[in-house]
Amino acid sequence: MSPLVTVLELSALLRVSAKTIYRWVAERTVPFVKIGKAVRFDRDAVLAHFRSQTGEPCPLSIPLIPRAGSLKIGNSQRRPFVKKGDGNGS
Repeated sequence: MSPLVTVLELSALLRVSAKTIYRWVAERTVPFVKIGKAVRFDRDAVLAHFRSQTGEPCPLSIPLIPRAGSLKIGNSQRRPFVKKGDGNGS
């Protein structure tokens, strides 16, 4: 079993809206598990489900997109934002 993913992670993976994912859950179109009130998805099970529906290799088998705060882009030493002005601070 692969790690469970959230609605937003699955929507990014499948390139559909979160609203579409919730509709699929309501229609029982996609495999999911409920943990309390939260809905989670087994990434591999979802991809296998779509492969079985199309009968073709799944074009969706791309790696998960990292969460927004987990990427380190560029230089890790960030310069503080300085407001442009006349230099006297007013």
